[in-house]
Amino acid sequence: MGIAPSPRALFYVTGGLAYGGANESFFLVGTPPATGTIPGNASTTRVGWTAGAGAEWAITDRWTVRAEYLHLDLGTDVTRGFDSTGNFPGVFIDYSFPQRYAIVRAVLNYRFNWTQPVVAKY
Repeated sequence: MGIAPSPRALFYVTGGLAYGGANESFFLVGTPPATGTIPGNASTTRVGWTAGAGAEWAITDRWTVRAEYLHLDLGTDVTRGFDSTGNFPGVFIDYSFPQRYAIVRAVLNYRFNWTQPVVAKY
């Protein structure tokens, strides 16, 4: 949704569904007297939301420039790691990995005019 305060400017907000792959891993190493290792890893596809705002300016009839900010939130993954050495039977550790991102984009666009014939000059 946006507003055009002039024929060459557009200010807008955007939002919607977001998805992406998430890969997390950790490796905890205990030092004496509590020696041992606890590794953990996970790979999932996450679904969440995105929202942002931007502005676009028409430099000429064919060229535009745009700047945009997006906040992406895919929730939080919890990855569980177990003792791999047997020194701590039944011990596990959960790590939380927030999947939140800030995205800033700058774009330069060229609009082709497909209604007119292409003319080449040599």
